[in-house]
Amino acid sequence: MTAAPTYPIMITTPEKAVALDTLTVVLGLFGVQILLPAVLIVATPKRSILRFLAIPCLGYAAYQVFELAPALSKNLFHVSFLSCVGLLITAHCINLLLILNGGLTWSDMVRNRAGAASADFFSKVISAARLVVSLRGVNTAWETKNLPQHPGSLGKQTGRASFLLRQAATLLWQYLFLDLLLESARHEPPENMAKYFGQGMEFEYFSLSREKWVHRVFATFFTWFAVGRVLLDSSWRASSLIFVGLGIDRPENWRPLFGSVWEAYTLRNFWGKYWHQLLRWPFTSNTNFLLRQVLHFPRPTALERYTNNFLVFLLSGLLHAKAARLFGLSMVESGAIQFFTSFALGYIIEDIVQAIYQKITRKSDKDKTAVWEKLAGFTWVLFWLSITYPWYLYPSQRALNGTPAWTLPYHIADKLGSEGMLGLLVGDDRNGKHILVADKEPAKWSAQNNQMDNWIKTREL
Repeated sequence: MTAAPTYPIMITTPEKAVALDTLTVVLGLFGVQILLPAVLIVATPKRSILRFLAIPCLGYAAYQVFELAPALSKNLFHVSFLSCVGLLITAHCINLLLILNGGLTWSDMVRNRAGAASADFFSKVISAARLVVSLRGVNTAWETKNLPQHPGSLGKQTGRASFLLRQAATLLWQYLFLDLLLESARHEPPENMAKYFGQGMEFEYFSLSREKWVHRVFATFFTWFAVGRVLLDSSWRASSLIFVGLGIDRPENWRPLFGSVWEAYTLRNFWGKYWHQLLRWPFTSNTNFLLRQVLHFPRPTALERYTNNFLVFLLSGLLHAKAARLFGLSMVESGAIQFFTSFALGYIIEDIVQAIYQKITRKSDKDKTAVWEKLAGFTWVLFWLSITYPWYLYPSQRALNGTPAWTLPYHIADKLGSEGMLGLLVGDDRNGKHILVADKEPAKWSAQNNQMDNWIKTREL
């Protein structure tokens, strides 16, 4: 997809020491961002002055994390993600401490299934800390809409062993997939960078050749439905293995990050059902408060709804544009703000077309969507992404200049080659068929892991 990468040089011992010191500071800053609001939720009343004073402290900690994160790794994808988590937690804590129910307290958490009334102070802080890091509000009254459930292969009761095994198997498959992409990138001709991602080419449409249009559409599709999803999802699964494996959290709180790709046949479904929902609650809570409580926009009205959509996408664009600084791009040069805010216009176009179609056909939102309607919808979504995503993709590709945005600690492809990697990925009889057992044989998988869960329980007793 891009020019041949140069893999990063191994970090020397002094650099490792610096990275370790930086990691300690970053973990401490995250500790402040998580524990400070948790203690305030448990120990202070609504509208306490301490809650207001905490917000700039959380913002300062987020700023420090953003500045320190690049020293932790040469993996730009994970560094950019980590650097923005602090900013996202700050937005989330503004909601928890000041907006939600007028400022969340422990009694509010108990009423909304987020804590136990009989808990001691330490347990209360732990429960509140979980809510601080639960950006989707899973298994609470504030759970984000349309979150996917665990797959049926895990059974009705999500056992710890079956969950960990499936997460590990999927994560291994994703690792192989990303390694194969890195291997293919090594053989990409360097001249393809200028050919497909040349300066200003993201704004060319009618002058593009058929070959470049095919490349644009394929790059857009492959990024949003394969690479981007796998990069984010693999990080999510790795985190779940740590937290659930160590007994810090339960499997039911680690529901899948992404929904079904078959739901992405409208722009609203793409962002609201298919893509991850990590930004939704932190951002919509703040925009709702601004429009409804401060500016008093009339609702329900189209003005309030579409202004809200625009502001949420604007916040998302600002967050991604901030992360683009790590690529050496300014917030304007990144194209992130233009790309994300364009969906506010896309929503308007989509809603108008759907309203006209429903009036002609006399269909309602409750009627089942036909296959041909979904195909038409997928075409529309891919069309809009192909028109707008290059504004965001091409500047970052030029900034990277052929170097992949992610790295891996060990390259299996160096040992097996592309054919061996493909064999592992598709799971043929000779290469790793067990990797796909979770999807191919759900009943057998569930039965085997239920037995393992029962065995673990007997060992614990």
